[in-house]
Amino acid sequence: MSLYRPKGSRVYVMDFMFHGQRIRETTGMTSLTRAREVLSKRKQDLKDGAAGIRKQQAPRLLSVAAKDWQEVKQSKWSHRMQSIAAYALGHLLPEMGRKLLVDIDARDILKYQKARLTEGASNRTVNIEVGVLRQIMKRAGQWERVRNSDTWADVGMLKERDDVGRKLTSSEESMLILECGRSVSRCLLPFVVLLLETGSRFNTVRTLTWVRLTLPNAG
Repeated sequence: MSLYRPKGSRVYVMDFMFHGQRIRETTGMTSLTRAREVLSKRKQDLKDGAAGIRKQQAPRLLSVAAKDWQEVKQSKWSHRMQSIAAYALGHLLPEMGRKLLVDIDARDILKYQKARLTEGASNRTVNIEVGVLRQIMKRAGQWERVRNSDTWADVGMLKERDDVGRKLTSSEESMLILECGRSVSRCLLPFVVLLLETGSRFNTVRTLTWVRLTLPNAG
């Protein structure tokens, strides 16, 4: 038995064996001709899967792929990462959201970079936004095509400043500690001192808990 209509139903059901497994599913069709087409396609899909042939995905808009990417990644992100992704997509999608991923090329990205720089965005900000686009396209298997193009080889990511940070002098450090001690905030001084003494990042100290501290002279 391959196709039949259950008693009281107008919709055909397919029922067949494949590699020792019984497959019984509705075709969703009331026409026998259309039901046969569904059955034929289902059998071919099973054969392709068994042979290791991957089903080619239909082209998707960047906006659709971005939503899917967010849903998959969001549970693993910190609150800060969620904010970064939302901010980047807030600029990317109005400009490129209606484009199909397969149509986005290095020239589109170059145009986007120039537009954002004209708006006053920093190189670092633009690189983060393009980095989000890259992650979405990599997930869809489209980034290698962009990365290997001649246009991208000539442009790539924007050069970022590396002269922003510098070491505090002893007098600057003393002045900073003095002003923190004058603050009405009781936690500011120990917070800043801990940052200076350990070289930790802001969020590392901000989320620090007692169980993670080892005080050798305590107790």
